[in-house]
Amino acid sequence: MKPAFTRNTILLLLLFPLAIHANPLIRYGQSCLIEEQQLNEVAFKIQNHQQNFLQSQQVRLKLKQQLEQLNIQLTQLNTGMEDCETDTPNSQYCHRTREQYQRLNQRIDEVKQSIQDQEATQSAYQYELDRKDYENKRQKFKQRCYRSNQHYAFIQDSEAYSQVCHSEALKKTQTCSFL
Repeated sequence: MKPAFTRNTILLLLLFPLAIHANPLIRYGQSCLIEEQQLNEVAFKIQNHQQNFLQSQQVRLKLKQQLEQLNIQLTQLNTGMEDCETDTPNSQYCHRTREQYQRLNQRIDEVKQSIQDQEATQSAYQYELDRKDYENKRQKFKQRCYRSNQHYAFIQDSEAYSQVCHSEALKKTQTCSFL
């Protein structure tokens, strides 16, 4: 969800000082456009956070599957280690088995650490708080700037509407759209 207009557009809107002081509906429309732009930026950040969250979940799942496979290999290798302890502890086979056992344990430790790192960076709780805050602000915006008598008066006032919604990009915003 890319913002419908840029911060530069908002700055241009604020360069109409005579219009701002002359008509409260223009001031209302411009404040709604600014609020809408800020909400769009937050929505974009939340969407990115959600994508990162989902990717992090996929990485964690793969790491956990990898850990399971390594543990299976370690269990199988434990049998060979037990045989080495009883039969020929100094054979070349036993030396390779012990080396493989150590490498496997090291790899298991690395994967466990990676899983912990993934879980530490993943903040599902914060994402939910941000999303709920955004939804509340979005609802208030709609009540004030989209589904209100003042919004209806704004879109009915041709002077205010043309001053605020002077480009095609702005006409596509909720502030400038008709109910």
